[in-house]
Amino acid sequence: MVEHLVEDQSVLGSNPNLSTNLKEGVSMTTKERFDKYVEEHCKHCENKNKFLCDIKIAEIDDIIETKCNYYKREQIE
Repeated sequence: MVEHLVEDQSVLGSNPNLSTNLKEGVSMTTKERFDKYVEEHCKHCENKNKFLCDIKIAEIDDIIETKCNYYKREQIE
């Protein structure tokens, strides 16, 4: 699926060591954030078998956002 992207450090943003405080004393590295996104979102994506993955991690005004430009949730019938 998207495991090949983890090796490419460019998907981890400009600072691969970026860490954010979720609660006091708890932090998450960019790699952990990326892995968690893949685990929680990619299994529901229509494009998971098409290798259409462009996961970006961005920080704007102390808010860290993780998203994939090609994410499209599968329709449940």
